[in-house]
Amino acid sequence: MNAFQFRLASVVRIREMQLRREESALEQLFAEKIRMETDLEHLQQSVSESWNTSKSRSTLLSSEVSAMSALEEHSRRERARFRTRLTAQEDLILKQRSVVVEIRRNLRLLEKLELKRRQEWQLDADRELAALLDDTTNARRQTRA
Repeated sequence: MNAFQFRLASVVRIREMQLRREESALEQLFAEKIRMETDLEHLQQSVSESWNTSKSRSTLLSSEVSAMSALEEHSRRERARFRTRLTAQEDLILKQRSVVVEIRRNLRLLEKLELKRRQEWQLDADRELAALLDDTTNARRQTRA
């Protein structure tokens, strides 16, 4: 009896490598999203701290008020830009997730096929072994008779 060999084993290995690569890409997309969210939080904190610092002083010059207003406007535009980029990043994440899910699904199908083929092989091996055992038993009986 020959040892079990799954003809699609190389395809399974390729799919496993693809899955690792695509999962890594997904992790990178998530890391980039987290970085963007952190940058947005830092921007919001920076503006809040600037306003709080200005308000704590007893007098403000009109130039300082203008500068704070300009900072607030800049912050508003940057937040809008960050939100746009975050939305785009979330879209990329969704697409990448579907790629990972599809590769996982294909890999599971291959693994199920391999299991089915292994079970069929084992069944055939068991039958062959039983037939050999029967032949051996019959041969012993005939030599004794």
